[in-house]
Amino acid sequence: MPRDRDKNNNHDLINDLVELADQTISTVKDNVDESLKKSGYDNMGELLSDGIDRAFGKRKPEKPYSTHSHNVITTRFDYMKQVMSNIQYGRRYRGYYRDGYENVITTYLQELETYKDDLEFFESSIRHELSKVAKNVRNSRNKYREGQKDALEYILSELHYSKSQIMRKIQRELVKK
Repeated sequence: MPRDRDKNNNHDLINDLVELADQTISTVKDNVDESLKKSGYDNMGELLSDGIDRAFGKRKPEKPYSTHSHNVITTRFDYMKQVMSNIQYGRRYRGYYRDGYENVITTYLQELETYKDDLEFFESSIRHELSKVAKNVRNSRNKYREGQKDALEYILSELHYSKSQIMRKIQRELVKK
């Protein structure tokens, strides 16, 4: 009988050790995943690919951008709606950075609908938000906030571009007359 009791104790001990190892591995994986997201990556493969690219001197990764053609501007509202709806993210700009960027884009895409007749107010709203976010980014290395700041700056640059293109369009039409 003593052998059966020892076997049960050994099985319990082994089960406890396996359970402890599973919990430890799970905790380590969660910590690594969290660290990757904080650094702007979704997974370890992206981190490795980025490291290889940098080691071999490949070009710097691009910040998120719109796939909408810059040459097609009918109205500023339509242009901004298209630009903000077609954002592409580079491999380096994911994780919390992308979450912050997407949060700003979706928020201001909805606000764009609200202020489609007054893009100047829309622009001032973005400038105000950018000044608040920029203060927080300077004081911390938070990828989420960094993504928000870059998205606000991108929206402002596209608003400026749309304004200049509409002015050029009006100028060409006036010259034709």
